[in-house]
Amino acid sequence: MRVQTLAVTALLLVAAAVADVRVQLHLKRTVSEDAIEREFVERTTPGSSKYQQHMTPAELRELVAGTPEALAAAERFLAGQPGVKSQKTFATRDVVAAVVERTSPVAAALGLTSAMFEPSELRRSVAVPAGLASAVERITVVPPMVGKAQRRPKAHYAKAGGSLPFPGTAQTPGSIKARYNVPAYDVPATAVQGVGEFQQSYFNPSWMATFSERYGLPIPDIKIKGPNSPSQDDIEGTLDLEYITGIAQGATTWWISSNDTSSDPFGIDFAWWCEEASNLSPMPTVVSLSWGIGENNYKDNLGVLYADNDAFRKLGLLGVTVFAASGDTGPGSRGFNSCTRFDPGWPATSPYLTAVGATYSTSATAAETSVSFSGGGFSDVFATPSWQKTAVSNYLSTAANLPAASFYNASGRGFPDVAALGTNFMVYGQNQFGQDGWMPVSGTSCASPTFAAVITRVNALRVASGKSTLGFLNPTIYSLGKVGQDITNGTSEDPDCYGFNFKGFPTATGWDAVSGLGTPDFAYLASQFAPNAPTPTPGPAPTYPPPSPTPAPQPTPAANGTFVQKQCTNS
Repeated sequence: MRVQTLAVTALLLVAAAVADVRVQLHLKRTVSEDAIEREFVERTTPGSSKYQQHMTPAELRELVAGTPEALAAAERFLAGQPGVKSQKTFATRDVVAAVVERTSPVAAALGLTSAMFEPSELRRSVAVPAGLASAVERITVVPPMVGKAQRRPKAHYAKAGGSLPFPGTAQTPGSIKARYNVPAYDVPATAVQGVGEFQQSYFNPSWMATFSERYGLPIPDIKIKGPNSPSQDDIEGTLDLEYITGIAQGATTWWISSNDTSSDPFGIDFAWWCEEASNLSPMPTVVSLSWGIGENNYKDNLGVLYADNDAFRKLGLLGVTVFAASGDTGPGSRGFNSCTRFDPGWPATSPYLTAVGATYSTSATAAETSVSFSGGGFSDVFATPSWQKTAVSNYLSTAANLPAASFYNASGRGFPDVAALGTNFMVYGQNQFGQDGWMPVSGTSCASPTFAAVITRVNALRVASGKSTLGFLNPTIYSLGKVGQDITNGTSEDPDCYGFNFKGFPTATGWDAVSGLGTPDFAYLASQFAPNAPTPTPGPAPTYPPPSPTPAPQPTPAANGTFVQKQCTNS
């Protein structure tokens, strides 16, 4: 996931001849931005009279909808125009979207250049034309998806002789549950969770069945929104599903996909994805995202980040907990053009979601250590949120061996917020040679669905005792100061401009920019968030045999592409 940014697998991008983009008109609203933000803060801050009183879809629409005049103007601007198709108004009535052809009069009116119609991973924001200035707040443009993605194998597969490629022991659902005090009983199907998938992400139900049977788990019935077509890119989605369902087995689980195997193959668009997720029935109340890019890529298109933040905030108002992998290039990838500055990862730096770093452990009882690739640092765009200021200030004033101050923005939103195990997860799927089998996979893509599943279990306890789901977590967990185990060993690293490892941020007591507030302890979280919940009757404990990965010879990696989209080091 890197445009000199996050992640550790590369995608070699091969352009395709596509002539359409998706345009999104974000409308002027009846309710002010300050009032919407205040509503969000009141519903997510401990001690507030509205704390954890989540909105219904109708209430959210009333809060964020565009003015009637703005909606009418935006729809009129697009409707019936030559070269405009697939027009859609979001359910919240604050965004109007449409697919626009290169030669359309609408493209000309919006000042869309030819370059914007080329396949790309980068969305753009464009100036609002004078004729729409009273109706539209911002305009974002989503380019065509690249026509073909080719993976560059990395050391996530087993090495010769079957040795594990990253530090730490092999992890399975059983080993993770044992470490985090997660009970063995099934979660009720009324608990709903989901994973976000993009590009060519794909899973095969037979792989899920093999994985579940191996570990004595019920075979999950995955609900699918969006495409799931066979492709070269099968590990990321498989990993996400196998571990979110392996830790919170029994929960209703959604595969929410916006990938390029669909008939509408546009690039990664978190705002569009959030709209899709919020309109599912049943709606997931916990979601995990393992995709991202360096924040620096949007320094000239900040409207894209604002649009994403707005979408994540809407999910939070509905009571959805959004997790995002923090990235796999430690403090932030740097290249020859930015060698003296870390590039923090997006969307991990969003102040409206919970970012998850990665750890490892050398035995079932050994303390966890932050893995060196675990993404973390400080946003160059968004200021430190109020709920995080004390933790960040303490870290920056007491941590030893911080990087030079010129490498990061000390007044920015710190990430990650939490962490979980993230190396050598045993996944059953298809390896780089097209063979089905077991393989160890590593990355913050492992950690995000793991932590998400723990919160799905906590939500199930809360609902059973008549409480709401948790929703946006950060103000609450920062007020607690912990989520389980504090991680105090490890330092993030990233290769410098000449290929040598460069030290990033150190772990420390309390919050730090590698492991956040630490890794989960289900018993602790349940005691804090669902203290009076009825105790489910446990079933027989399943057995968890550790699979042996089949070693495969390592091919010579292809040259780095310009973009790596996934956080996982196998993805």
